[in-house]
Amino acid sequence: MASYAAAVDWAGNQHLPGEVATSSACLAFAAGLKGAPETCDIVTRTLNSLAAVKIRWAELQVECANALLEVGNSERVETKCKEIIVAAAESGLTSTQAYAHFVRTYHYAVIGDVPNLIASRQKLRGIVKGAEFAYLCEITDFWLGDNAPGDQLVHADWIDGVDATRARWISVVENRRQTLNGE
Repeated sequence: MASYAAAVDWAGNQHLPGEVATSSACLAFAAGLKGAPETCDIVTRTLNSLAAVKIRWAELQVECANALLEVGNSERVETKCKEIIVAAAESGLTSTQAYAHFVRTYHYAVIGDVPNLIASRQKLRGIVKGAEFAYLCEITDFWLGDNAPGDQLVHADWIDGVDATRARWISVVENRRQTLNGE
């Protein structure tokens, strides 16, 4: 999150409102994924930054951050993700569709709903073509402890290695689960 926050600050200092909005949307998504307490404030600041520019991708990425705030509530996550996927498809934003499917998959990982996690993973895989956003599929595999049957996924070259990355993404789910359970 610190890198996105630094990017927001840099863009603000350079008077680049579009970059402020884009970096803020990325920060909001990262905060939402982490379940950071300041996520609502970050989303509000991002929405304020979007008032100065029109960047559909950033607008929808903030909606993905809002969906992440609903993790633990299946009905709201499903509704928000479906709305985002439709809006992203209408705008031709396959990346946003992938992120919305990822949010849904993350939700199912957190609540421990394996059948819906597997189904959601398949929907995400239907969006991912080649290497672009394949890392999102690989992360969902970490949560399941396996690769999808017949997997032709292009695997990422993780900076700190697969094992460390797997452990980190599993801990993201476990930490969010603990937060939802009041631990």
